[in-house]
Amino acid sequence: MPTRSLSSKKQQAMREVAYLVAAGRQAIGLEEFTGWKTIRDTCENRGVLDSSNFGLAMGKLDGEGLRIKGKGAARELKINAAGYEKAGEIIIRMAGEGAK
Repeated sequence: MPTRSLSSKKQQAMREVAYLVAAGRQAIGLEEFTGWKTIRDTCENRGVLDSSNFGLAMGKLDGEGLRIKGKGAARELKINAAGYEKAGEIIIRMAGEGAK
């Protein structure tokens, strides 16, 4: 995913990464829950990690198409139908921006 296609606001970009990574990994059956570290590492690799606000940004996703379980760094995300829909919206937006 091109970083330029993610939100210019880091907290929003981190949330977009969470939806995309969880949707992709869980849709192909790689895992039932996606680990916090996987999301955080992807955010870092994409240059959108705001380490001091990562937990806060991810915590806002609970009940927004993602369910969070666990505590601290051991937290995990599980995507549901609403989350897959949100991931699809992000992909459509990113694809549209790539066509410009």
